[in-house]
Amino acid sequence: MCTNLTEEFRKEHWDELLQLYFTELHRHLLKTRPTEFRDADNFRSSTHTYTMAELKEEIGLAHIGSAAKIVIGCGGLDKNDPNNIKVMGHLSNNLFNHFRDDQTMKTLGKFKAGQLLAQKGLKTSKDEAGEVILEMSEL
Repeated sequence: MCTNLTEEFRKEHWDELLQLYFTELHRHLLKTRPTEFRDADNFRSSTHTYTMAELKEEIGLAHIGSAAKIVIGCGGLDKNDPNNIKVMGHLSNNLFNHFRDDQTMKTLGKFKAGQLLAQKGLKTSKDEAGEVILEMSEL
């Protein structure tokens, strides 16, 4: 996720890329679930509003998955091929820049504390039939 974006490119285009992704995600949701989501600026249902701030938090957490992919990918590389080392170095540098810029570690702390925007006030997640599919509890 985003590890191919250089720091310079991100500084210049990140906000517009996020807005494009948010808008396209919204358009897709409106097509696939028109009775559930109706608001033009946010994904809003009868139980939840999905905002750009939540998307940013989720992207911050997603970088952890990207880090895992890079670590796993490094394990199977030919160490004698200098291009492999160069590419993985490039991806790693970009990832650490994203960690910093998206406050990944702070967001991880908020997640662990149950303080993400998506977690506030929510103790359970239900499917469309109203059945509980996930229940959060204190450790």
